[in-house]
Amino acid sequence: MGKKVSKNEALKFDLVELFGEQEENIEIAAQSLKVLSHPARLRIMCALRDGEQTVQNLEYYTGIWQTTLSQHLSLLKSRVVFCFAT
Repeated sequence: MGKKVSKNEALKFDLVELFGEQEENIEIAAQSLKVLSHPARLRIMCALRDGEQTVQNLEYYTGIWQTTLSQHLSLLKSRVVFCFAT
């Protein structure tokens, strides 16, 4: 007689089959989406949709003060949502 598999084990097996080696990518994507869920960071991303902007322009376009803007930009960069040009 075959071994009986619990529902949890079957679900885990199905998830591994479905996502396989993508688990790390899924975690990165989930963290990026979490970072983007903040309204101020979405405003920043919208302001950057046409390309690079100065901090002064971002402050004008988003209505976010420079100090707060810098904190949001730092978080976006640290979570690899985008990269700054060097």
